[in-house]
Amino acid sequence: MNRTVGAAVLGTIIVGSGATAFAEDKARPKRLPVVVENPAWVVPPQVDGDDYPIFAAYLGVNGSVSLECMVTPQGSPENCLVKDERPTGLGFGDAAKRIILRHRLTPRRVNGVATPAKFVVRLPFTADFEEPEDAAPPPTTPWTGPEPSAPQLANALEVIEAVGIPSVAERLGLDELPESRRTAVQAWATELFPPDAELAEALALGMARLWAKEAMDRFVLGTEAPQITEAEARAAYGEPDFTAIDAEMKRRYCAAYDCGDARK
Repeated sequence: MNRTVGAAVLGTIIVGSGATAFAEDKARPKRLPVVVENPAWVVPPQVDGDDYPIFAAYLGVNGSVSLECMVTPQGSPENCLVKDERPTGLGFGDAAKRIILRHRLTPRRVNGVATPAKFVVRLPFTADFEEPEDAAPPPTTPWTGPEPSAPQLANALEVIEAVGIPSVAERLGLDELPESRRTAVQAWATELFPPDAELAEALALGMARLWAKEAMDRFVLGTEAPQITEAEARAAYGEPDFTAIDAEMKRRYCAAYDCGDARK
């Protein structure tokens, strides 16, 4: 083969190879950019009063919880894990899970297709509690009104018994505490709070002092009850002094366990 023919053949090979590669490149589909839409809350979660752990509210403790959850392609949160909870042991983590699970999100979408995804959310538990514990309690003026008659007192006691007095454990929400803490707090409560029968008598006395029989009947029926000022109630009910009991309960708990930025 002479140089001219050889050059022509080589040129044909090179040109032919380039044409083939160009044709293959045109036939190959171009990769589209990936468009990702991250999950977003349909309605942002908020902590309502009913969400607050009962004993934490009783102590006057704020808290915060960070959760790691999955969101389904349908937008439902699930499989939430507590990553951080402060303070621990008061039920903030479980409360945060309940709040998140009742809300919905827009799902994560990749090029328009809904897919499962992981997300992290932080929920603060804050409330406007009363004055700090070192504030002086309001003075209580002794009851100076007429004392109820025996029938009035008996009627008031019937009303109290009909309405029912929740147990101390129920009033304080002790079922939200870990078992070891629940046992300790229950022992303190048994020591500090009056027995249920004694408390019922004290409540009946205060009610009989303040309310006429007609007002008690309206109360039982769920209709309007008389308006009573805080000062009147303190004077009528007198004992037990729950302000002192509450302060001592908080002192004991916060000395034994973490209370965070407890107030009240």
